[in-house]
Amino acid sequence: MREQIESALSELSRFNIGWKDNVKEQLDYCISVLDEQSSVENLEKLNIGLIAIREIDPREPLHKLLKLIQYEMQKQHLSYAAKVRLGIHAR
Repeated sequence: MREQIESALSELSRFNIGWKDNVKEQLDYCISVLDEQSSVENLEKLNIGLIAIREIDPREPLHKLLKLIQYEMQKQHLSYAAKVRLGIHAR
């Protein structure tokens, strides 16, 4: 996952739009969760996947990366109850 986050940060540097800082903060938070420097409690609030869908052309590598990162971070680190609230729990 770290490799995908670092790739997303690299791709993000090509963009010069208002939501760039917000996405960078969320990606940095994901790294801090992986490094066990931050708790997972805010993972449920990630919206980088939504930003990707609304703001980034689907042909851009960043689009796929952000959606993947949000899904995988939430899937791997959230409680079952949080996954149910987000609709990403296994059935």
